[in-house]
Amino acid sequence: MRCHVLTSACLALLGLSAEASVVRVAEERPLAVGQALHLRVEAGSLEVRPGEAGKVGLEATLAPGQRVVWRESVDRRVLIVDDPERLSPRRSELRVAVPAGAPLVIHLGGASLDLQGAEAPRLVVRGGSGARIAGAFDAADVRVDGALDLQLEGPTGDVRAEGREVEVVSRGAIGSVAVDALGGPSTLALDSPRRVRATSVSGSITLRLGSASGADVVLESLSGDLRVDLVGAWPRAIVAQLASGVLSLPVAETPRVAAGAAVGEGGRLVLRSFSGDARVEGVAPPAGGPAPVPGRN
Repeated sequence: MRCHVLTSACLALLGLSAEASVVRVAEERPLAVGQALHLRVEAGSLEVRPGEAGKVGLEATLAPGQRVVWRESVDRRVLIVDDPERLSPRRSELRVAVPAGAPLVIHLGGASLDLQGAEAPRLVVRGGSGARIAGAFDAADVRVDGALDLQLEGPTGDVRAEGREVEVVSRGAIGSVAVDALGGPSTLALDSPRRVRATSVSGSITLRLGSASGADVVLESLSGDLRVDLVGAWPRAIVAQLASGVLSLPVAETPRVAAGAAVGEGGRLVLRSFSGDARVEGVAPPAGGPAPVPGRN
């Protein structure tokens, strides 16, 4: 009994100590029209959500000694989590509300990112242990160290997505798409892209394509399998460059297979893998709602 009481007391003290060892910050800063918002978080987590026009809202949980630093110039406002007491930054937790229309530039270090519902003409993300992103962007350049889940809502211009493993979903027209998976699979679901370049060091690449008739698509994996599900029109030419794998597609579509084909009207699908197989299939469109992401139930 006495041991139980002592244990409970110790746990209570530890809880109080843990609560007392954090610093909570809540701030708002103005953001002028045309100013970009730069965020720099070296460790922990960053959550970004839509906010009110004309200002940035911040809620932060920091370790003692950490501080939030704001800097401003004509074209940008910068938010930095500074940890001057440590050589290695400690974890912090940030929730930032951003107005629609503000360009976003995010440097994560080793932090994770959860960005949902943002609307920005430009999104740039660098570093990070992983990122979940969903929003509407005129252009996006996202390169993280961990896994990347990128959901694009509405028409989008050029997109670059890089991570250990990558998933990209685009509902609407999209310009040039470049995807690089450094240690795992790539999964793409694109309604109407103009140009696609997807590479994977060793993982598979799966692409669900709304229509290939006007797209120039190249999929390349060192050793992974390649799969393309075509919902709409087929490309004019399919170019299979497989070192040892096998190409599978419906017999009726075999006349489309070519030794090489220049980019032109009608679209082109190039499949390259050193040791993997390649498969191209026509699939029925979903009965309603957006197309399901390949590989998901």
